[in-house]
Amino acid sequence: MNKQQYTREQVSAAVNGAADLLPEHDYEDGGTIAQDDAVNFVVNAALYLLDHPGADADEVIAAQYTDVRLHEEDLDEGEGMPEKGSARWSQLVAARVKGWLS
Repeated sequence: MNKQQYTREQVSAAVNGAADLLPEHDYEDGGTIAQDDAVNFVVNAALYLLDHPGADADEVIAAQYTDVRLHEEDLDEGEGMPEKGSARWSQLVAARVKGWLS
């Protein structure tokens, strides 16, 4: 068995390079499959799992999607915008990201 070790930068380059190898497929909105949310999630999850083996999807989302902006339609009726980083904020971000992936 090969016991060669790789740096985080090498793994990142390999995973991102693999995503770039996907054949181009143009969508009506001008995007390509290489920009697809699922591909981005896999790259983010793979890199996160290097440091956090056994993490679940919600943990990956909470750690890797900190710049997701929530909108009024993400909230329950009458609910105010939760504080960024709160448990409710993380729950809403996870629901939004999972929506992108389905």
